[in-house]
Amino acid sequence: MDFTIRRGEARDMADILELINELATIKKTPNPVTITMYDLINCGFSKAELFTSYVAEIGDKIVGFMLFTKSYSISGKTLRLEDVFVSSAYKKRGIGISLFSKFLEYAEKANAHLLEWVLQERFKNLLDLYTTAGAKVLDHLNVYKLTKDDIKKLLVKKDTLVIDEKVGKLVVRNGEMKDMANVLELIEDVCEEKNVSCKINIYDLMKDGFTKNPFFKTIVAEKNREVIAAILFYDSFSTLKGKSAVIEEIFVKSGYRGTGVGKLLSNHFFEYANTNKVNRIMQIVSNKDELTINRNIFFGAKKIEDLKVIRITREELRKFINS
Repeated sequence: MDFTIRRGEARDMADILELINELATIKKTPNPVTITMYDLINCGFSKAELFTSYVAEIGDKIVGFMLFTKSYSISGKTLRLEDVFVSSAYKKRGIGISLFSKFLEYAEKANAHLLEWVLQERFKNLLDLYTTAGAKVLDHLNVYKLTKDDIKKLLVKKDTLVIDEKVGKLVVRNGEMKDMANVLELIEDVCEEKNVSCKINIYDLMKDGFTKNPFFKTIVAEKNREVIAAILFYDSFSTLKGKSAVIEEIFVKSGYRGTGVGKLLSNHFFEYANTNKVNRIMQIVSNKDELTINRNIFFGAKKIEDLKVIRITREELRKFINS
C-alpha cells in the first residue's frame, strides 16, 4: 500500500500523540507520557515553533512521524532530530527511511551545517541506517540531563553558591547583539584549546541569534563592561518530555575558570528554564571535559548511560544526497 510523506499540521497532533505513546512503550520509558495534544500544538504551531514535524500517511491514517528542532554549535546552524517512528503494524515498508530522507532534504535546503541526534544503543538497525547516510557515532560524547524537579531543587539552594572573591562584582544578563564580538572571542579561545575549528563568525551569531525564532540564546556575565563568560543554549522539544532546553556550552575567559562563574551562569539559566516551564535540560559533554563534567555533577545532572550521540556534517550530507 502506497504512503505519502507531508509536513505535519496542528490537526495531526492527536494522531502523533497516539504514536508517541506507542513509542514510549517500545522505549520502555519508566514513566507514562505526560505531554498532551495541547503541548504539541502550542510548542509546534505557536510563535515559539519549538519543533518541525513530518508525517507518513496511508489513506487518511497517520502511521509514522518525524520530529526535529533547531539548535546551534560552533559549526553554526544545527538541526537536532528528536525521533523518527513508524507504528509497528507498518514497519519494513520504507516509511522510516522516507521520513529520515525528508529530514536530510530539509537540512540541505535550510543550509544547516550539522545534524545531530541521540539514540539508544539497543536500536542497532537504526544506527546502521544512519551510518549508511554518512553519520558518525561519537563514543567520546556523553549526555547529561536535569528534570523539572531537579531544576526547582537547585533554585532553592542557589544562594549557597560561592564565587571566588577575586572575581569581584558581576552583572549577569541576557546576551545582546552588541555582545557577540566578545562571545565569539570566548568561543574561539575554547576552540583553540580543544584544537577544533570554529566555523562561525560574528555575522553568523548576530544573524542566527537575533531573528524572530533564533537558533540560540545567550546569558552573559559582565565585569567592568567586559563579557567574561557566556552560556549558549537553545529552546528545544522532547518527544516524550515536551518543552526542553539544551546547553550547547558555557564559555568562560581563561583567567576566571574554576572561580564559580560558570556555575553562576548555570543558576541564571535554571531560573530561565523554571520561568519558561522547561521539563528537561540536556547537555552533550565530551568525556575529556572534566570542568563541564564536574559542573554537571555539582548540580546533580544525571548521565544517561545507554545513549549514543550521532552527527553528520553538511559536507557528508551532500555526499550522501549526490551519491
